[in-house]
Amino acid sequence: MIGKMRQGGFTLMELLIVVIIIGILVTLALPGFQRSMEVSRQAEARAMLGNIYQAERAFFAQQGSYATGVNANSNPLIAAIPQENDNTQYFYYTVVNDATGFLVQAFRKTTGGQQRTGRAPTWTGSDYRIVVDANGDFRVLGF
Repeated sequence: MIGKMRQGGFTLMELLIVVIIIGILVTLALPGFQRSMEVSRQAEARAMLGNIYQAERAFFAQQGSYATGVNANSNPLIAAIPQENDNTQYFYYTVVNDATGFLVQAFRKTTGGQQRTGRAPTWTGSDYRIVVDANGDFRVLGF
């Protein structure tokens, strides 16, 4: 009796179905992953704003006034604030202050109208920013 021997392995149809299933799973998981990455970047920005806030308060305690800008000459405590041209950060920070208070802002970086990471999340605008004032009040603007 000479019969047809089946060789081990998967058929093309089985492989195609597996690839389609993996594609569907990736499509479902990707938005959640992007959102969690954005949330972690915002947490990093809030932490940096908290550090800047503490540095401004410490500078005020030492000097009796707030620093006049974000540079090492006016406030050595906040000399390490990431600047707009720092490509390792997703936010850049500005400090606007006078003798009575200050406002620290973290702006979401953009390139050509798109978020730095490529596709902009639908729940943030290109002018998205996080703000903390001299009272320690955090606000999120630009939704």
